[in-house]
Amino acid sequence: MKKQIVVVKGFEGFADRMQILSHCIQYCKVNDALLCVDWRDDMWGQGHLDFWDFFEIVDVPTITLNEVVNQIDGLSIEPACWTKNLIEEPFTRNCFSERYFGPLNKLDYEKVAGDIVVVSNGKRMWHSSNLIDNIRLRQDIAIKIQARIKNYFLPCTVVHLRGTDQFDEASINQCVNKFKELPLHSQARSYVISDMPDLIKKWLEGMPNSEVANKDSTIFMLPNLLKKGSHHLTKEILEFYGANKFDLNLDAITEFICLCFASDAIGSEKSTYFSLARFLNNEGTDAIAKWLHGYKPENKSLKRGVL
Repeated sequence: MKKQIVVVKGFEGFADRMQILSHCIQYCKVNDALLCVDWRDDMWGQGHLDFWDFFEIVDVPTITLNEVVNQIDGLSIEPACWTKNLIEEPFTRNCFSERYFGPLNKLDYEKVAGDIVVVSNGKRMWHSSNLIDNIRLRQDIAIKIQARIKNYFLPCTVVHLRGTDQFDEASINQCVNKFKELPLHSQARSYVISDMPDLIKKWLEGMPNSEVANKDSTIFMLPNLLKKGSHHLTKEILEFYGANKFDLNLDAITEFICLCFASDAIGSEKSTYFSLARFLNNEGTDAIAKWLHGYKPENKSLKRGVL
């Protein structure tokens, strides 16, 4: 009997994708199913990039999308609205409705019907075990990230200023107040990350001893776009400013890892990106370093009198 195949169609933000992927990995492990990940949608891949350009799956059997499409004829698909053509194409907003989300909505991971099960949203569940043990950055991507965080040291506090739809003028003041409530040693070395360059500028004006965690971030090539987040920008707009989606994705992963490693962090609990990073922080730096093939930021003494 052939193994069941779970096709994960990515959409929304990085942490949302990881949350759904974690849930699907767990299902595959429990039910000995094959995993296929497709992140070619406009928000991540813009048709030419995929999950596999940045990550690897280890110790869970996988199958490529081409292999799925080549053997799909005659197989049952759940939900039935996912035709062969829809599975073959990158995910679009036209499929962002409940009927397309998929049947994996049970936390007990009981096997569902279908030779091929397509999941694009629905139940989201983090499993630190599979996020840590079954996901790796590609070696070439890990090397690029190591270069980007060579001047990022531990222990530190990372401030995440989430822009786009979750930012209001009071947010940065709330982060300032939270930062000032930290013990002095937690304030001694701090880094800021954001998807909006103006927020980083405002933070540094009030906290000049903070540093930008990812100094080469692509967002500094882009104008402040108010509530239009950088991950929503089209290929054409990015090209206009000399930017590209690959580097934006690399930035998102780099800054996520900075948040994971940080000894302390300040950000919005409404942000899945922030919450997932701090969830993984509980596993410790050795566990997080698995994504980077064992690499950890350097520990460096804290200096007094810099506040």
